[in-house]
Amino acid sequence: MRRCWYQLPVTSVACAILLLMVACSPASPFRAPEVEGVPQVKIIAPASHSTVSQGGTIAVRALIDDPRGIASIQLWVDGQPVVTGLPSAPPVTQLTQELYWTPNAVGSHEIKVAVQNNSNQWGYSEPITLYVVDVLAQQTAIAVQLATATPNPFAVVTPLPTAPYTPPPPFTPTPTPCYDNAAYVADVTVPDGAQFNKGVAFNKTWRLRNIGTCAWDTSYQLVFVEGSQLGGPSPTALPGTVPPGEAVEITVPMIAPNTLGAFTSRWQMRNPDEVKFGPMVRALIEVRPGPDDPPIITRFEVIPTVISQGQAATIRWDYINGAFARLYPGDQALGPAGSLSVSPNATTSYRLVVSNETGSAERTVTLTVQPGPAPPPAPASPLNLNTSAIRANGFDFTWTDASSNEQGFRLVNADTRQVVATFNSNAVSGDIGGLACGTPYRFYLVAFNQGGESWPSNTVQATTSTCGG
Repeated sequence: MRRCWYQLPVTSVACAILLLMVACSPASPFRAPEVEGVPQVKIIAPASHSTVSQGGTIAVRALIDDPRGIASIQLWVDGQPVVTGLPSAPPVTQLTQELYWTPNAVGSHEIKVAVQNNSNQWGYSEPITLYVVDVLAQQTAIAVQLATATPNPFAVVTPLPTAPYTPPPPFTPTPTPCYDNAAYVADVTVPDGAQFNKGVAFNKTWRLRNIGTCAWDTSYQLVFVEGSQLGGPSPTALPGTVPPGEAVEITVPMIAPNTLGAFTSRWQMRNPDEVKFGPMVRALIEVRPGPDDPPIITRFEVIPTVISQGQAATIRWDYINGAFARLYPGDQALGPAGSLSVSPNATTSYRLVVSNETGSAERTVTLTVQPGPAPPPAPASPLNLNTSAIRANGFDFTWTDASSNEQGFRLVNADTRQVVATFNSNAVSGDIGGLACGTPYRFYLVAFNQGGESWPSNTVQATTSTCGG
């Protein structure tokens, strides 16, 4: 603390001393302990326990640290938010922000700063205490004390030195730089899972919204990031100017590959400084066989794979582009999709052969038959899978448990076929997190036990909330 004393003229009435205390708290580099997903905030000015004047505007300066970018900043006084605003700089690792407050009530007040990042998580600073005083009332009290003080005959009047008054330089505000951010709105053309023949050209169009503070122009581009580029030109420039808050449709011409299967192409916005921002958007297509292609068996399995004598198992199959199909042993004709119950007395290998005028395809599965206690039958499929809540990083799900013998449930990404969550038996709801904001996903649910997995539930498609929304 630094103290300064100023001497008042000494009169025959009394000596009065005016004490002015100025508390200084030097700013220092700040790196708070990292908390996963939570913004780090520290008030660096004014110092705690400082005295401020009633009716005067003060600047509360905070140091903010969050790699995900800042969506909102709030100043809280005595447990209530009084100032809310956007950051004055683009999202960076460290940001210094000033919030202005005019105190009207005399007394002690608790001050803290709350920060929301672009993943909708909040972080709070350690509170400081400020004392608000009535300067006019203090000056009046000093004047009364001077007027009623006992005269001091030994007082010597020492005049204060005088100097010419120099006004302060005019205040010039520092320009606030704008920052870039984007939000996914919709797939205008070619929804996820769209099917094309080999080599077919198509146009993929996304609708994006400018949720930053910089206006976009033709120097802003959509660029390929990962997956299969599908022949799309990268970069693709925006068609025109997009002010903050407005949406734009961006079209990329693409071509289906000459190989069969599912393909994902991910793209992202890039500014003139070649910095990518906002969520990745995607084109997810499936290349299907044409009339001159051989058939494809997309599924052929037996559930469970091990049974005891006298028990039954289920063979399931799917194929495309086939003119006819046979299951061996038995030479049984099969349609493009279906299931069949089998109960052999010994271990048996089943072979599916699918043919058309171009060629044929085949797959084999083996059902093991062994003596001893029989494993339980596979559980029934869960029903009515739905999303009950949508967040920026995940979803809540509900479903109907149609089985009485499951050991649990597995939630599967329908695009990657990977298990993303496992839930307990008898559960009828669950949630997942850790997903990308503003991104579409598809999921289905299966029940499982020692006898195997159930047939998949219905597939649900949902898009996580926009980043910073």
